[in-house]
Amino acid sequence: MTSPPTTIEPLNDFERNKGKNVSQAVGFVIIIGLNISLIGSDIHLIYGRHILNWHNELMTGSFLTFLDLTTLLPMIFQVRRLRMWEDKIIISTMLWTSKLTWNQITDLTHPQNFTLSILKTKRCFYLINRKDLPEVELFFAKVKEKLG
Repeated sequence: MTSPPTTIEPLNDFERNKGKNVSQAVGFVIIIGLNISLIGSDIHLIYGRHILNWHNELMTGSFLTFLDLTTLLPMIFQVRRLRMWEDKIIISTMLWTSKLTWNQITDLTHPQNFTLSILKTKRCFYLINRKDLPEVELFFAKVKEKLG
């Protein structure tokens, strides 16, 4: 038995403020530029036969790793727009959009004291900021209902 076709309009459409999307995109470009420029300057020093100060290089590498883990990864995996139908959901992040059926969702970690919730699927995870997406509690209730 086939399911009825999906309606064109979603049941719920949760979208983040455009200003936050723009500021996050600018921050993403700045952090990527910082990564490229700092590594490029090291390559320039090596080809210029300059002596590298390994202490400074270790501090720079540690700073870049910390910055990438604490800001770049949440920027990439944070949900910008979430559209929900009866049979599927569409999740948009900064770099990609995923169409998922409800059975592809494996877990929703929804701590009450944190603003970020983690939606796990079979292939990826997504960070949902409850302060950015209005009325996202409806989505959380639907996911809990589908997970049973």
